[in-house]
Amino acid sequence: MTRSKLIRDPIHNYVEINYNEIPIVDHPLVQRLRHIKQLQTTYLTYVGGEHSRFQHSLGVMHLATEFASHLGGESEIILTTRILGLLHDLGHGPYSHTFDDAIIQKSEELKRRGIKSHEDLGLMLIRNSEIIDHLNSLGIDDIFMKIAHNNVNEIPEELRPYHYVVKNWIYPADIMDFLMRDSYYTGTKEYGFVDYYRLIKFSEKINGEIAIAEQAISTLRNFLMARSYMFSSVYFHPTCRATDFIVVDMLFEANKYYDFEGIVLKAVQGEYEDFLTLTDESVIYSILRDGKTTRDKNLKKAYEYASMLIRRIIPWKMIYFIDIPFRGEDAAVSYRYFDVKKHIEEVKEEVLPKLESLGISENDIVFDHTKYKYLPDNPREVKGTIAVKTRNGELHEVPIVKIAEGYPLYTITIRVYISKKYREHFDIIKRALKESFEKLKSTSIGVTM
Repeated sequence: MTRSKLIRDPIHNYVEINYNEIPIVDHPLVQRLRHIKQLQTTYLTYVGGEHSRFQHSLGVMHLATEFASHLGGESEIILTTRILGLLHDLGHGPYSHTFDDAIIQKSEELKRRGIKSHEDLGLMLIRNSEIIDHLNSLGIDDIFMKIAHNNVNEIPEELRPYHYVVKNWIYPADIMDFLMRDSYYTGTKEYGFVDYYRLIKFSEKINGEIAIAEQAISTLRNFLMARSYMFSSVYFHPTCRATDFIVVDMLFEANKYYDFEGIVLKAVQGEYEDFLTLTDESVIYSILRDGKTTRDKNLKKAYEYASMLIRRIIPWKMIYFIDIPFRGEDAAVSYRYFDVKKHIEEVKEEVLPKLESLGISENDIVFDHTKYKYLPDNPREVKGTIAVKTRNGELHEVPIVKIAEGYPLYTITIRVYISKKYREHFDIIKRALKESFEKLKSTSIGVTM
């Protein structure tokens, strides 16, 4: 009997790889994920956060197998869901989501080619590399492309739950693994203590979706709160956001010299050798090597940003923040129509003239905002309900506000960072910002702040 391969994992103890799956796991595009950090530059704040997207991908594959097997279905569907878990992050560039921000979302040419995110890029890499041949040898190439489709409305109803098992659902394998894994490695393990397997075991397929049993509602609530704490404490930590600013600027400037867009375009056409070199380490090494003596102004700027990262020189200090919560049944509508960029511009127009006498210009201050949803992106957001199976077998539509129990369904956080060279003026700047935000709050925002 052919034995499977066992990989030791600090989160799931063992992750099992079948021998006919090894060609996919060992494919260079998958192995490249070993060199992409899961949490970008979070390690500059939480020193243990240096784990890779490859580790996470194995974990998602493991949980997706457990989840899909519980839901039931033909063996080909279970295998497809499992492989989707492995490949779901294949399109991430160096520094993960910041590559999306700095390169993909700013490129009109990539958008024209249908690449709007790392997810679009990942599917194109699969379709135009040897990976599709490996899927074909497993007999799942057609069903894989159906389940993996980024537009859930294009997925046949009977296959849709298996897409949700991996991503775009309230508690998919992707989020379950990254909460456990990220909390473990960052040392915030208290946020990873949720009964994930109870969520799986009390789920079932219903009408192309996944319903949860009412016995697991408290577990779901704990899971959502754990996710909330990880976002507020780790992913949106003020210093993590400040280092993200540096990475975005570094990648943006370096792209003008190295043409990351061109490398991506070649990769989706099957020429992915150069794309394999787009990793966290290789990009920053290339910038530091080539930028030290360059005369190219763009690479010189990228070199300055890269030097900040390796020396942990963070030029920005957060001096003011404000949370804007959206609660109740009308929260989704209020959140959707809240123009945070417009309000930030109004504050900037109010506060910048007050700071001119201190020598502070617009380049010395950063207005950052993050958007957090109590529920992850999922098709249920529009309905505002969750499908819940009662103990007597009835299916009820339970309002999300009832699950949240008063917790904001949406939160926008505005943070203001100032260059550290103005440290002696921080108190004055804080007062000016507070006055401007208080004035705006009382006149135009119209939500509780």
